Amino acid sequence: MSWLSAQTSPPIQTMIEQFKQILCDSHQPLREVAKDIRPDLGELAEKNISYLMRDIDYLEKRLMDAVQERVKDQLVKFDTIETMLHPRNGLQERTWNILAFINEYGPSFIQELTKRTYNEEAKHFIVYL
Repeated sequence: MSWLSAQTSPPIQTMIEQFKQILCDSHQPLREVAKDIRPDLGELAEKNISYLMRDIDYLEKRLMDAVQERVKDQLVKFDTIETMLHPRNGLQERTWNILAFINEYGPSFIQELTKRTYNEEAKHFIVYL
């Protein structure tokens, strides 16, 4: 289940999958009766279930679009974080230039970083300025 589908309770995709299964199970006897009466009615019943599934898929898409619109700001933040962590799908330390940070935090930025003490055993650091 994706983060987007988990933004509703119960999750839309789970609910749709359950509904489709219930609908198929409920529609099965009708298809069998239609097929027993006449083969062309059996084909019509099969076509009917495919139309129902198509309409449910359409409803799922519209629901997911509405959820995506509702959480658009959060998705933009995720995209921004992804771009910051992996600019141009690469490593940030090979892309970011120190000048961007100096422009953002001022020329004392480097002195502030060098004054701090760091744990030598840690692989990564988070610095709040």
